[in-house]
Amino acid sequence: MILRKAVVLSALCLLMACSTINVHQTAGTAYDLKGYSNYRWKLAPLDDPGKYAERAVILDKAMRDTVGAEMSKRGISRKAFNEPAELVLDYKVLFQPESYADMDSDNFGWVWQRDDSGKMQRHTVNPADENVVLQRARLVLTVTDASQKEILWEVEADRLMDQGREVDGDDMRQSLGKVVAKMFELYPKGE
Repeated sequence: MILRKAVVLSALCLLMACSTINVHQTAGTAYDLKGYSNYRWKLAPLDDPGKYAERAVILDKAMRDTVGAEMSKRGISRKAFNEPAELVLDYKVLFQPESYADMDSDNFGWVWQRDDSGKMQRHTVNPADENVVLQRARLVLTVTDASQKEILWEVEADRLMDQGREVDGDDMRQSLGKVVAKMFELYPKGE
């Protein structure tokens, strides 16, 4: 549960203002999910504020509610965590470090800077000093057939994290709503 707590807390980064959200399907383009009428979540909700950070509880509830609203639009109702259901839903957050060259340097290790007198001077720099490392956050939603244990649909949203912005609960829910809506644009309609 400690790992789950850390992952959920880290999901905040996916919701912060930064680069464009990329959404793509990783499994389940040909399945028709219209034949399913109910689902449950794979893991119990993080609903104990004494056990989990408040932000983790808010994010987990927002994720479940937002995905639940999208499933409801498709006629699929939610069952309790411990009840049998036709579909099992799960989400996870993954991180991958990414580096890129700082665009202030002009050519291969040269950078222009003003000296104390205000004149522009060209200096050599260590290329490693000019690289910036960010984290790419990925939110993955998986829908599995409960009886056959087969992944029917998996969709992923990713973006570069902006580590400098705090997000409150309302911003989090609104941003998550946008991310999940983009994910459900790829919801399988069958063939």
